[in-house]
Amino acid sequence: QNYQEIEVWYILPTIRREIVKGLLNRGLNQNEVANRLGLQKSTISQYVHNKRGKEVNFDENTKELIKVAVQNILDNNNANVEIANVCNLIKSTTTICDIHKMYEDCPVGCEVCLK
Repeated sequence: QNYQEIEVWYILPTIRREIVKGLLNRGLNQNEVANRLGLQKSTISQYVHNKRGKEVNFDENTKELIKVAVQNILDNNNANVEIANVCNLIKSTTTICDIHKMYEDCPVGCEVCLK
């Protein structure tokens, strides 16, 4: 798997799941969360019931930035920008490499694992 596949299949759904749960914990209902994130209510329900998003172990800095993203979304910041900010932070950690190693050996010269 390359970086983009890991991001699409593991990172983005997990970030979204954590943001959804954070927004719900802050008092929004599923319809409001769906509207803020530009997603269908059924998608929100899948995040709530852990049917989307893998078990990814984010470091403390990433967890903190997700909390900031939740607050920023509550303050009407663009959810896509907030999610992109979290993704950019993750690119500077070993999270992607850790996921890569869970599913296959890192190929020789892997740009993700060489960081």
